[in-house]
Amino acid sequence: LVVVMIAAGALRRGRERRVASNPARRGVKEAGAILARADQRAAEGDAPGFYGEAALALRTALAARLGEPVGGLTRPQLRTALEARGMSPELIARVLDELEGCDFARFSAAGSSTDELHAAAGRVRTLVDRVRRWSATPHPHPPDDAALDPSAASGARDPKGARG
Repeated sequence: LVVVMIAAGALRRGRERRVASNPARRGVKEAGAILARADQRAAEGDAPGFYGEAALALRTALAARLGEPVGGLTRPQLRTALEARGMSPELIARVLDELEGCDFARFSAAGSSTDELHAAAGRVRTLVDRVRRWSATPHPHPPDDAALDPSAASGARDPKGARG
């Protein structure tokens, strides 16, 4: 029995190290913890808190799979990033619709019923799971310097560079 307990502890510690060393796994695990907080908010009848946590769980799962933060992206920018990384149009639409619904419900003056909160929790949990299973294609190459320099795109030249 002692040997089994020691082996189980070693396996658990190994799994924890793998999760801690892999940002994608860590992010997906964090999304799960956020979903648990969302469930708690729903049980308390805290609709704004629930919808805030639900949206955060989705964004956290997306960031984990993409390997970059998504919180500062507008919906069109997020759509473009997900398309570029190979997410299906159907899943993109569902994720963006749910994020928009969370934002609307979070700031809505009307309260949400317990049934509505549980339905939303189910949708978000399903989407987080689908995002978790999605394999993003590698990030496209970073843009060249001309794309980063607005004057290069407009054809304007640096007067010093033109003389020298």
